[in-house]
Amino acid sequence: MTMEILKFNSLYVYHLSNENVRGLIGRSCDLAEVVIASIGELPKSIATELREKFNPFSAQVNREQKSSKTEQVNAQRTICNNSHAEIKRVINFEIKSRVAEKKEAATFLKEFMQPHWNLNRQSLVDQQESGKDMMQKYAANSNLADAAHTIGLNTIFDDFKTANDELVSIYNLRNSEVSARTESSSDLRPACVEVYHQFCTAIELAVKYTPNQDLTNLFNQLEELRIKYRALIPKEEIITDEEADEIDQEM
Repeated sequence: MTMEILKFNSLYVYHLSNENVRGLIGRSCDLAEVVIASIGELPKSIATELREKFNPFSAQVNREQKSSKTEQVNAQRTICNNSHAEIKRVINFEIKSRVAEKKEAATFLKEFMQPHWNLNRQSLVDQQESGKDMMQKYAANSNLADAAHTIGLNTIFDDFKTANDELVSIYNLRNSEVSARTESSSDLRPACVEVYHQFCTAIELAVKYTPNQDLTNLFNQLEELRIKYRALIPKEEIITDEEADEIDQEM
């Protein structure tokens, strides 16, 4: 008989702020370290790596919180993400249109957008560069502008370009202010989150195949923590992903 693997409830980590990611992963590390000797070698090794990735990420978040520009960067990134999400929402809506012209335009734009579809999940530096690349290609192809106009997205694309250009400007100002830092917390975040996912997977497997009371307790504590942080994500963000057929595979 195949054994059923216990699963954590989904948590869309990319929707969390850097500060909340720090809280989630930092507390997860603390919980694991209490029972580190009895959770098995694989989870133990990954927990150790998670702490190693987490510490520099957390330190950078602390530094950036002291910068007067960090709040502006975060606010501007939200503006970019909202414009980008609106473009995707309209494309996914119109791609189901019964009007052939609109469906064709939306399909054309979705093909164009594929390399930039998950732009908001990238590190802050990569997101800016991907946004610039997207808009340069958009400006160079009049057919894209025509398609955008057909489904009413031309203004939103313009808004996105303006927002992304402003994000680049504010980000550079903040980097000048925090001159000793070579990488932002958003640059360090993806590697940290990736190991967190691996850690959660290892705990799921261990609690099923090599169970003990410490593992069970840790699984339950981590699940409670994940539920707490999931509640911080606006429901409409999760709904948008699901409606766009983008149910995230993150732990």
